[in-house]
Amino acid sequence: MDDEGRLAGDLPCLCCGYNLRGLPAESRCPECGAAVGRSVYGNKLAYCEPSWLTAVARGTNLLVYALILRIVFNIVSMVIFVALGMGGAYSAAVGYAFWGASILLGVILAIGCWMATSFDPALGKQENMYSARRIARGALIATVLLGAIDNLLNLAGFGATQVQLFLHSGVSFASLISYLICTGAFLQHARSMALRIPDQAMASKLRLATWGWPISVGVYLAGMQIMTLNAATQIMPAALATALWGIARLAAIPALVFGLWTLSLLSKYRKALLATAAQARSSWAQ
Repeated sequence: MDDEGRLAGDLPCLCCGYNLRGLPAESRCPECGAAVGRSVYGNKLAYCEPSWLTAVARGTNLLVYALILRIVFNIVSMVIFVALGMGGAYSAAVGYAFWGASILLGVILAIGCWMATSFDPALGKQENMYSARRIARGALIATVLLGAIDNLLNLAGFGATQVQLFLHSGVSFASLISYLICTGAFLQHARSMALRIPDQAMASKLRLATWGWPISVGVYLAGMQIMTLNAATQIMPAALATALWGIARLAAIPALVFGLWTLSLLSKYRKALLATAAQARSSWAQ
């Protein structure tokens, strides 16, 4: 650096190779738009733009708290519905209240995920078209849209005939697939962020969670959806239905274990992002 804070020597841009000589560390590459500081200080999050990293940290914070509330909500709703009777002993008002609360939590989760996958301005135009961040956001949009359609079909009582029931189940299953893709892609994105903290141990654990949580939860939820559909249509032989029901119930155990472990991991990731964001605010990127 010279006396004016400009690069005194030759330095290629990490993204495009442009010679950054003569540019201030806080400026951007005129060729690709990537932050010059990224080439000066490396790819560590502590040297990224604080406003972006703070938004990611806050989004992850919101996501973690929403997931905790979601778990508590599921437990409470299950206890209340069992206590009042699954056969309809509870009033319609109670059902609508829980339905509304479920949608609200889903919205909060979606907002948190969207913020946590904000675009890193330091990348400029160099982000891969099929990056985990982009896949997570695309799958999130699909999940929200399919979930809205699913809820509208529920409100409209769609499913009176077998054909309608299969169509409704198809929408629910597509929503489940997009949710699992979003979850896996988000965890993969979190892993790439952990490598930039850098925290290799956390990144290794997030890699395991990237596959373990979606697969275990997917097997459980898919099994439950298939059994719900079969209960209404009786399309499977009794022996096969009993076997699949047993597999679905057993899948709940690894789904719960992976879920709680991943939630704990995301909580640590959240704290690491908040600490790194504080470092970034005191770095060159201010």
